[in-house]
Amino acid sequence: MKYANILNETWEYLESNYKASEISIKTWCDLVERKCDNDYCLKQCIKMLWEQWEWYDLEEREYYKNYIKDNYGVKVV
Repeated sequence: MKYANILNETWEYLESNYKASEISIKTWCDLVERKCDNDYCLKQCIKMLWEQWEWYDLEEREYYKNYIKDNYGVKVV
């Protein structure tokens, strides 16, 4: 599971180097983008990340849904 390994690796990095309140889905996506070696890998990782993220604010969810579509070309549900 290459994609799961990338997500786990990047999450461990974020936990070690950021306060929990500083970690956003954008920060995580940016880090995943640096780790992926091709566009397909990036898209698969972002889809998995989206499914794992816990949303508490619907407005924020809609904002990031559009952000991911515009910046990474990934449509998430």
